[in-house]
Amino acid sequence: MKKIILLAVFCLSQASVFAQATDSLNFGPEPEGGVSNLTLLYYKIDFRPSQRITLNNSSLELIFMVDALGRASLDNVKGTQDKSILDSLYSRASTLPRFTPRTVNGEAVASSYSFTLVYPRYESHGAVPEERPHQDRPLTADDFQGAEVAERVDIVIGGVVNGFGGSAQGYLGVGGGMKIELMMRGKNKFGGGIVMNFYGNPSRRDYPISTPQPQNKTPVTLLVGLAVSRDVIVEDRREVILQMEINYAMQNISPSSQDQNDYVQLKGFSPGFTLHYALPLGKQKLSMDSYRPILYKHHVDFHAALRPVFYNVHEATGVMWEAGVSYRLGCSFLSY
Repeated sequence: MKKIILLAVFCLSQASVFAQATDSLNFGPEPEGGVSNLTLLYYKIDFRPSQRITLNNSSLELIFMVDALGRASLDNVKGTQDKSILDSLYSRASTLPRFTPRTVNGEAVASSYSFTLVYPRYESHGAVPEERPHQDRPLTADDFQGAEVAERVDIVIGGVVNGFGGSAQGYLGVGGGMKIELMMRGKNKFGGGIVMNFYGNPSRRDYPISTPQPQNKTPVTLLVGLAVSRDVIVEDRREVILQMEINYAMQNISPSSQDQNDYVQLKGFSPGFTLHYALPLGKQKLSMDSYRPILYKHHVDFHAALRPVFYNVHEATGVMWEAGVSYRLGCSFLSY
């Protein structure tokens, strides 16, 4: 109760409120308890943070119809087209105070009443509004529906199946491995980040390379590089992301030994094209980091990729195909 009283004093000290009857005669109507009683009724509405930002320093004109018995009803609102805000304002109809009806020549008559309300600006370190003094529940992800995403960071970890075409197909069979990505996306649907993939493919036969060491039964391939991405589709139930990569490629042909001259490792590069299809897992969670809201969203991510791989050994060069399933954690930083 003390918080509500403090809120009322704060709001009433900053609000610009006036009321006037629409008729030229100055005999009512007037809300019982004064204009402050009517003002407090609308300041106590528990708007979501995104709605509260919309209302910062905005003027709303509320027009009431008051019958001869002093019963008031909200007839029109000017100053906003936001349906959710309008619904909240109209929902106060059952709690409107009684009015002293307008009198003409000593007789009570129906009339209209105009009331202008200015919502003060609430800020917290220039980032997002604080929980209002009368807020009696924690903020949830639903409170930030429709808020703008300033940037988003995605972490992707998963398993893959891969194989080769071209010259490499005659030397390496179908294998598998793991992928790790750290990507950041901005407002313009473009993003970028770091990718790493490693694979183990069983050897079908030895490369025609002269080395005193026996060649590995399962040569390991490592790709490390940079990627750029673009959101093709972003919806509540799915996300489609197109990704292009350029990687540094390494493949271990023989096991390491004390004599590094006997160690054979192929080096080259690999451009890549990946298509991600992500589906949400569970509900998104809200966290507040230095007064900035962050939404965490979990996904199961299906992807397919083509990666030409170029080495200085012709037999190892080819086109790698890849498919896999990953866990994707999306961290969306909201801005106001």
